[in-house]
Amino acid sequence: MFFGSDPRLEVQAFLPWSDKRLGLTPAEVITFHLSAGEIIPTCALQVNSLLAAVIGLHPKASIASLLSRQSSRNVIFGSKCFANPIETGHPINCGGENLTVAKVSIVIKALNEESNIRRAIESSLAAIADCDGEVIIADSVSTDQTIEIAKQFPISIVQLENAAERSCGIGPQLGFQHCSGEYVYILDGDMELQAPFLQRAIGILDREPAVAGVGGYIHEMRADNLEVQGRVKRINRMRPKGPLDIHCLNGGGLYRRSAIVDIGYLSDRNLRAFEEYDLGARLRAKGWRLILLEDKAVDHYSYDVGTWQLLWHRVRTGRFLSSGELLRAAIDGHYVRHAIREVRTLPLAIGVWFYWGAIILASVLASQWVSGAALFLIGLGVPIIVMVLRTRSLGLGVFSVLNWHIAAAGFLVGLFRRRTSPSAHVGSKVLQDSGVVAKENSKKLNYN
Repeated sequence: MFFGSDPRLEVQAFLPWSDKRLGLTPAEVITFHLSAGEIIPTCALQVNSLLAAVIGLHPKASIASLLSRQSSRNVIFGSKCFANPIETGHPINCGGENLTVAKVSIVIKALNEESNIRRAIESSLAAIADCDGEVIIADSVSTDQTIEIAKQFPISIVQLENAAERSCGIGPQLGFQHCSGEYVYILDGDMELQAPFLQRAIGILDREPAVAGVGGYIHEMRADNLEVQGRVKRINRMRPKGPLDIHCLNGGGLYRRSAIVDIGYLSDRNLRAFEEYDLGARLRAKGWRLILLEDKAVDHYSYDVGTWQLLWHRVRTGRFLSSGELLRAAIDGHYVRHAIREVRTLPLAIGVWFYWGAIILASVLASQWVSGAALFLIGLGVPIIVMVLRTRSLGLGVFSVLNWHIAAAGFLVGLFRRRTSPSAHVGSKVLQDSGVVAKENSKKLNYN
């Protein structure tokens, strides 16, 4: 691998997670002393998301800052080596392949999305048609036709090795490990991306280096259950009239790779929900900004199920543990105060425990005048009445209170659940490489 014309170059490689094969631990720095034309050790190229920063910069220095330097120094990311690609646009030879940095990587996280995945892929490919981009499916071991449909397109497909590790947080991190874009868009498999939004978001990140991510309006295409109906009301109430600084990008967004590198990892694999909030909190803690636009970013084709089926799905998949998991992540990430203030599920889950503690205490103290059963009914009825009056819907009021209690039940379990290091490498396998597909298509065209 050629390293330019520098007579002598000292390169520091920063490993953001452990690698048992090489005996490396997170934050360990390996130093290579290279002369022009020398080869960097092969083992370094076998570690996913290995970052290299030239000496004189912090090992966690952003890729953007490295690429913008007017020098012949180089950046290594993953198994790809780039020589000032954004400045020159010229790929260099790395292991026999010509590789370049994509401007935008669209990571589509998917699990059993056979009815939606074609729409997500086609909209993503259309969105990057006018820029240098790539599309990557990050699949959590789908058991339907999702993969078969995805293989019909010139995209990369990577899949989780262990289905037991499925979570909302692991999909984006899996895709991030395998992408190369300067900017990374996280898209759900049941969404349709809007190309005009993507172009505007790219422009903002190009112009404003302090912005880590840009999101937009999520248009719900299905509102068949009470949860989605409540979400639509909240979105419409909070929809900005112009660019707005916000604490997180719910529903996905376009992120600056260098900002993600700065905080260590994209999404927390331990979270069954709130992974976007956790990401936003960690970015803000480092001084990065997040912007929400009034533009429509995606059409969202949410669950086509009824209200109570959806609630059961939340319980069956373990999402009711998410409030406790988020608090645990907040403790580790030192943003507990912000989380309790900004994520209403947390104070609600904690509040439910205090509420029923007070009801039980009151029943003990007032047992001479009021029966325990009567106090229980009063305690259950008051929040339902309040929510029915607030939402102006009996069904939504009952659903909200039941949802609170389920979240509270899972809160303690999620809080004390064993965590895997969020920066640990996600085990995966590559099912399809877009580069290989492109070569095969080229051969077919030449043959014809």
